[in-house]
Amino acid sequence: MKGKLEEIISYARFANDISKYKVLYRDFDNLIECSLQEFLEQDDPPIPRHRIHLIRVKEGNRVRPVFVKHGHCPNCGQKLLDQGKTCYGCGFIIIP
Repeated sequence: MKGKLEEIISYARFANDISKYKVLYRDFDNLIECSLQEFLEQDDPPIPRHRIHLIRVKEGNRVRPVFVKHGHCPNCGQKLLDQGKTCYGCGFIIIP
């Protein structure tokens, strides 16, 4: 059985245009953004999928998150502190 993340990646690869998707993942203490295609092609060694914090898709002029790791900001992917309503990384206001 596939999880939500696997479903999104599968949909992007086979039913949609994968070039519209961007991934924000953790590499040690840094967050790195790249295209989903680049992320999936990295194999030296491959990056574990549990490091993904955020996946965004561009639809026309709009960019929206399609996957946000629990407890992370849907705007910048930073971990939220104290389950707050404002991201300390970018100032984004999270509406429950």
